[in-house]
Amino acid sequence: MKSQTKLSLISLAITASLALPVSATGLSLPGVTAVEKSAEVAAAVNSQSTVVQTGLGQDALVSQSGTRHVAEVTQVGDDQIAEVIQTGDWQESYITSEGNGNIVLTNQVDDWHISNVSVNGNDNQVTVDQSGFWNTSETTSVGASNIADTVQDGFRNNSIIQQVGDSNLTQTTQVGETNLAIFRVEGNDNDGIISQQGNNNQAGLVSAAGGTNVGNNNDLFVDQSGDENFGAVLGVTGNDNSFEIVQSGFANTGVVASLTGSDNDIVIDQTGDLNSAVIEFATGNGNEVFIYQDGTGNQVGDSNIAVISGNDNMIDIDQSGTANLTEFETIGDINVISVVQDGEDNYVASGTYGADNMVEISSTGNSNEVAVFVELDQNTVSVSQEGDTNFAYSDTFGFENSTTLEQVGSDNEATVSVVGIGQSVDIVQEGEFNLADVVSLGEDHIIDIAQEGAGNWVGGDDGYFLVDGTNNSLTISQVGNDNLVTGMQVGSNDMINVSQSGDFNTATIYQN
Repeated sequence: MKSQTKLSLISLAITASLALPVSATGLSLPGVTAVEKSAEVAAAVNSQSTVVQTGLGQDALVSQSGTRHVAEVTQVGDDQIAEVIQTGDWQESYITSEGNGNIVLTNQVDDWHISNVSVNGNDNQVTVDQSGFWNTSETTSVGASNIADTVQDGFRNNSIIQQVGDSNLTQTTQVGETNLAIFRVEGNDNDGIISQQGNNNQAGLVSAAGGTNVGNNNDLFVDQSGDENFGAVLGVTGNDNSFEIVQSGFANTGVVASLTGSDNDIVIDQTGDLNSAVIEFATGNGNEVFIYQDGTGNQVGDSNIAVISGNDNMIDIDQSGTANLTEFETIGDINVISVVQDGEDNYVASGTYGADNMVEISSTGNSNEVAVFVELDQNTVSVSQEGDTNFAYSDTFGFENSTTLEQVGSDNEATVSVVGIGQSVDIVQEGEFNLADVVSLGEDHIIDIAQEGAGNWVGGDDGYFLVDGTNNSLTISQVGNDNLVTGMQVGSNDMINVSQSGDFNTATIYQN
């Protein structure tokens, strides 16, 4: 029988251990604090412009053609340039610049755009280009040598850029309707490039109410094309972080959540419909995460289950097909996890706790399921399934244990539970409806099971073949159909070797 109960238990166990700051159903970027239309503008027929300059060598240019425009420019300092070009109907541009050598350029065409720029520092450059209908842009730059470029073309685009520090670069391009782009940083040499095309897209680096976005050399690249995409990183504290979210399709979701540490690299690339990848990434150095999803309904982290905590973790997840799901939690040091799924309706659940763990899962076909637990140090688990409706389950508790599960065919099931130290389990099944259920307790066991054919089983009185003690060896080879091996091995330095070829053979062995 399929061990659906065990699959549910691992999901519940992983879920119970989490305390995520972000909810998958509640993810949202902060709303734009748009500059409201004043009563004077609403009632005005002619345009209004106000320029106030204090200092030396200030240069302000306001050009208005059309009706009901508002331009307010305030410059305090020396050698600053402010330029406002407004055409069409009902444009609003508000510029406040304080410092030396700052340049602010605003170009508004078509109907009803709002731009609010606030600069405090030296040698900053801000460019806002708005066309279409009812786009809003808010840019705040505090520091020196920052560059912020915003291009909006479409309907009801919203952009918020906040730069605190020096030498920051932010580029935002929005084409479509109801897009929202937010970029807030505090530190030096942060880069942010956001490009959105479509409807109801959101982006980010985000933060504000909760704080963070504090650090140096953070990079963000978000490219979204389609409808209802959502990007975000939400929180960053650390140095040399790099983020890249590329989404194309319908209803894609990115999200990284809070991130604390240095040298973290995250790439989420999703193509298709209803893809979702959510990672709660907190505290750690040198982590790398690569997630690629192609198809419909792919997910990494159901109900936000995808947690990475520790140092030098590397997770590479590649899903292609329809309705694939991966949920995992990694806590510890130098963990390496690679999950590759190709097909439809595949499922992987993994939890890795400790240091120097390595988990590799590869599933090709339809409706294959894998559930893996790894705990403590230097454990290695490798699962490879090819075919349809195969199930593999492995939980490992202890030190220096190694488990390998490989299944080729359809409707095969391999279940392994290892508790102890220095155990090696290798199960290979090829064919259909083969079953291997093993529980290994103790130290330094070697278990090798190979089954080829259909309907071959390895189990025991309680459903599983029990190996317990020290330095035991279990070797089982079955070739044919409907062969059965049952029993248990409890003791030290015992050896069992079973080889069955043909059909309907039965071997029962008890060592105690």
